[in-house]
Amino acid sequence: MTRVELPVLSFLAVLSLFVILPLHLRSRNIPFLFAIAWLLVCNIIQGVDSIVWADNVSVRAEGWCDLGEWLLWNRF
Repeated sequence: MTRVELPVLSFLAVLSLFVILPLHLRSRNIPFLFAIAWLLVCNIIQGVDSIVWADNVSVRAEGWCDLGEWLLWNRF
C-alpha cells in the first residue's frame, strides 16, 4: 500500500517556501535565501523519490538517483 503523506507534505513544504521567498529576496537576506534554496532542493528530491520508489525497490530512474545524490551531497 502506497503512503501518500510524504510526497504531499514535501510538495506542501516546497509551496510554503515559494511563498516566503519574495519577502527575503526583497530584503536581500542572503543566508536565509541559501537556506530556502537548500530546503527546496531537499524537499523536491524527497517528494520525487517517494513517488518514484513507492512500494518498489527496483531502479526505474537511474539518472534521477545520481542527480539527487549529487545535489544532496553538495558537490557543485
